[in-house]
Amino acid sequence: MERLKVHGVDLAQLISDLDEMERYLKAKIDRMDGLLDLVGQRWRGPTASAYKDLQRSVNEDARTVRESLILIEEAVKASRDGFTAQELDVLQAMRKLQDTAAGQDRLLGMADAAPEPGLPKSKLSEL
Repeated sequence: MERLKVHGVDLAQLISDLDEMERYLKAKIDRMDGLLDLVGQRWRGPTASAYKDLQRSVNEDARTVRESLILIEEAVKASRDGFTAQELDVLQAMRKLQDTAAGQDRLLGMADAAPEPGLPKSKLSEL
């Protein structure tokens, strides 16, 4: 369990790094969108269409990465105070399950199971 301990300074740096990367990606996406708009006004033909489609796909993927970074940053901020004893116990039990084939099957089954109605959903499941 000692490996899970992270100092507040390290978490603050991680949060800062995630925020910086998210802003960097946003700037690059905005720049590529601008270039795509500029090229779109002058470039015609099948090659132009293929490039535009590819660039839009890349931009969508980059946006998904940005959204993931934002969610990770939020999760790190939320866990800044560390794990509770109960959470550490659950984590240890899950690690023991992972050590056996039956445990791995059980964990995968839990992950694939339909959520109970009315329970809150994690935004991570939308990725």
